Amino acid sequence: MNILVKVNLANVEAVSFDAVPPGTYRVSVERCEVTQSAAGNDGIFWLYRINDVISTRGSEDGTGIIGRTLVNNTMLMESSLPFLTRTLLALGTAPEDLQDEFDVDQEWCDSHIGKECVVTTRIRPYNGEPQADIQNMRALTESEAGQLV
Repeated sequence: MNILVKVNLANVEAVSFDAVPPGTYRVSVERCEVTQSAAGNDGIFWLYRINDVISTRGSEDGTGIIGRTLVNNTMLMESSLPFLTRTLLALGTAPEDLQDEFDVDQEWCDSHIGKECVVTTRIRPYNGEPQADIQNMRALTESEAGQLV
C-alpha cells in the first residue's frame, strides 16, 4: 500500500540546532535501537537525554542544556567492541556479566532505557557542521546516584 501525503514547504524554514557544548553531563538512555549501517554492519543507536550539567568548558555556563539530547552509535564490529564495553560498564552492567556471549536485539536495547551515566563531550566536525561527540563515559558515583535530578 502506498501512502501519499501532500506537504507544502513553501513558507517553512529549515531548523538547525547548536551542538551541545563540550562538558560533562549526567544523562539517561532515552532510546536504544538495533541498527544497520549503509555498509551492512550491525550497530546500536543510543539517544541520551541530559539530566544535569556537571561542568562545561569554555564560556558556556550550562544554561539551556538540560533536556537536550546526545546521539551515539556503537558498531558491533570487533574493533568497536571496547566502546560497547565502556558504554555497558558506565550504564551499570557488572563486569562479570560481560564475560559471556549475549544477544543484542530490541528487547536487550529496551532493557537499557532509563539507565544513567556520566558522559564527557567534545565538539568535532561532521559533514562540515560542529557536532557534540561523546569522548568518555563513566558510571555515576554513589553521591551522584543518590542525588535527585
